[in-house]
Order: sequence, then C-alpha cells, then structure tokens
Amino acid sequence: MTTFGQESEERDYIFLTFELDRNKDMHGTFIYYWVAELDKYDKVDEYKEPEIYSIFLHEFFGNDQLESCCLGKNSDPYTVTTATSYDFPENYSAYLGELRDMVQNNRKKLQTIKKEWKDNHKETITVYGTVLRGKLCKCEFGGDRYITTGDQISFPTGEYELIENYWTEDKYNILFYDFAEFEYGNTDYRTNK
Repeated sequence: MTTFGQESEERDYIFLTFELDRNKDMHGTFIYYWVAELDKYDKVDEYKEPEIYSIFLHEFFGNDQLESCCLGKNSDPYTVTTATSYDFPENYSAYLGELRDMVQNNRKKLQTIKKEWKDNHKETITVYGTVLRGKLCKCEFGGDRYITTGDQISFPTGEYELIENYWTEDKYNILFYDFAEFEYGNTDYRTNK
C-alpha cells in the first residue's frame, strides 16, 4: 500500500462499526464506520471524552480527495466533479476490502441501542469495536454535506495489525462511552444487501 505526504506515526485506534437494523425496512443493515485514537491512562478511574471521527473504508470518493487529506489539506469526499480522478494507488480497492474484513472479523460488541416508535416501528443499533495499530491520514472536512465543515475525517494508509491484548487491559476509555446520543448516521454507509 502506498503512503502519501502526511507522515503520521503509527498509533493505536479503535475502529467503530455502527450497524443499524429497522424492522420495517427493505434495505438490510446499514453499516457506518468511525474511528478513535486510543488513549491509555495511568489511572483506571481517569476518563476523558474520546475524539471520534469519520473514516472512509469504501472507495466512493476521488483520489484527489484522498491525496488532499494526506497532504494535510481540507477534503470533501462527497464532492465529485468532471475533474475528479479515480487513479488510486495500486490495489487500493483490495486494500480497503481487506481492512474492512479485518475490522469485521476481529470486532467486539460494545453496546446495543434499541429504539421504538408508534406503529411498531423498531430500530436496533449495535456498536462494535476493533482495535488496530496503523496509520491514517486525518484532516478537516471541507464540504457542507453530511458532516459539519471543519470536523475531522480520515482515510486509512499503510498496513494495520490487530492489537491482541487490548480487551484484557483496563486503562482504556472507549469502553465507558455511551453511544446512545452519538450522531453516527451523518457519514458514508453501506448496506449488507
């Protein structure tokens, strides 16, 4: 996998997968991806809100948006023009597919959120976490759709490896986060159909 101009150091991340199921929906499960850098604390009772931002694990954007972010410039993956280039680094689509598989196959359920409305409409959001070590390009969102202008977004770069002992340690803060009010749906998604 080719890396770009932004020389980020390898860090520990938790890739968050939000799976949304509705009982009266023909579209299947909606899948949303987010990421947070893992902070380790010296004290078990120390806590601060994690910074969670969107990560793009599907190749729907142009290579120019990927390069802009990796160069530390604003990026808007939702804007496509006639000048948009799709000349990605070699095997980029396969790379994203392998990373999604790694996230899917090594995740742990963090929370289940159930919502009910009138006329028996129900919704279940299941939040999973996968802990990986690797690099990503992080930048400000430069558009005005789905995500707020200036929010952080990211694209994976380089190789990732599973952090084997994460769930046995007790000094990570993401396990205490309540995702019930988190606005996960304002980013790219896929369905399982």
